[in-house]
Amino acid sequence: MKEVDKVYIAGFFDGEGCANIYMQASKYKDKIFWQPRLQVTITNNNKFLLDEIVSLLGFAHTYSNSKQKCKAIRINIPEAVLKFIEIVEPYIKGKKKELAIMKEAAEVLINHRNTHYEPGYPFWTKKELDLFEKRYITSMKVLKNSARGRKRKYWRNGRKRT
Repeated sequence: MKEVDKVYIAGFFDGEGCANIYMQASKYKDKIFWQPRLQVTITNNNKFLLDEIVSLLGFAHTYSNSKQKCKAIRINIPEAVLKFIEIVEPYIKGKKKELAIMKEAAEVLINHRNTHYEPGYPFWTKKELDLFEKRYITSMKVLKNSARGRKRKYWRNGRKRT
């Protein structure tokens, strides 16, 4: 990839992009399991620009929301997130701290895959989830100074949202 393309993608992400770390609930045989997730998103109304960025990157995909006219690029596989950060990190001005937190969280998620996993049992222990949430999710929220987002359907303490 050319240097000018990396600078272009970094500038586009700095202006139109978002980096999120969150917990996702998954249901398996009436049990709720929590897993940390990463997501890099770039949103714009111009599908041509987003398709051009996807073709330059080679590992992202576009997504269109039927309720809104805008399109988005989403990257949510930890290895792809790390690759994206490596490409744009030298040129980012406004979201440097967010990307640093996300980079560290992606490395933790990749390393965690090597641990033992049995079907029907949580992939993450409560202690691991609490530590991950405190270290990465809370620090990202403090950095963004917001508690925005969709309302949770399930809560980590076990109660269901009504």
